[in-house]
Amino acid sequence: MMGPTVLEYFLNCDSRIQFVICGRVEDSWDGRRFDMHFRRIASMPEYRGRFAYYPEGTLPASLYRNVYVGSQFFVMPSGGEVGEPCGISQQEAHAGGTPVIAHHQDGLIRTVCDADFGDTESPPNGIKFSGFNGESLLTAMLDAVEIYFNGRRLHYLDKKGQPRKLRYSDLSYNAFTTDHRWLRLLRDYIQTYCMMANVHLPDHIDAVRFAADAQGVSDHELPDLVLKKGMKVEYVIHCLAEALAAPVSSVRTAAQNCLERLYRVLGDEVTAILKKRIDKNESSLEAEVLGRLLESMTTFGAG
Repeated sequence: MMGPTVLEYFLNCDSRIQFVICGRVEDSWDGRRFDMHFRRIASMPEYRGRFAYYPEGTLPASLYRNVYVGSQFFVMPSGGEVGEPCGISQQEAHAGGTPVIAHHQDGLIRTVCDADFGDTESPPNGIKFSGFNGESLLTAMLDAVEIYFNGRRLHYLDKKGQPRKLRYSDLSYNAFTTDHRWLRLLRDYIQTYCMMANVHLPDHIDAVRFAADAQGVSDHELPDLVLKKGMKVEYVIHCLAEALAAPVSSVRTAAQNCLERLYRVLGDEVTAILKKRIDKNESSLEAEVLGRLLESMTTFGAG
């Protein structure tokens, strides 16, 4: 044996660290080797109460699910030639509000985001590392410890040369609110196929569809309708704002009605999004129309 494993070194770095590993043992030479090491480490007195190992079948299903929710971080270092084409485990962890420590490869590239690492697609919901090796994994896990206990990054510095601030509560919240629904991705696929086939979807189609479905729900059910349509509130508001300039008057009226109804439910969130849009298109006719609508909604409470 060539010294301690990465796991042992990690546990020795801080006595507050606890680590749980559970799941199926892969029927391979590597799988059996890892199983041997995990059993050995779990039996060591110095790690009692700090490391637990539960191969498949040794932990009740209900407790297995609770590992996602009860953990502060979920470690997913998938990589190598096989990698992780999509990955479900990180999505399940996010659903429980648990940030993910992930290797920057395959499906983990888009589903786990780390702003300091360079991801910009969505708010940070985990910690990323590159390089499929023990040193890189250890660095990322120690970074997680620093974030959890001290609210700062271990190896990322701000403009003043100080460790960058990052609150664990923000990571956890972003993980919980990450949208992994297939319905949202389906919309991206439709747009991609239309572009490849050189097919132009009708103008304001999302606004029209949303307005049509909104007729059958109450004001307070509108946010739920946004989710069911595979969209986000900000996107819907932008679609409706664009539809205010539609050539068909009934589309303009329906879009305005939906914006007013959303304002009655969401208030300041709608106001903030519309103000940003007005500032971005300050001299346009759209900005003028939105300005009048916003003034009307805030003055009279949207009816």
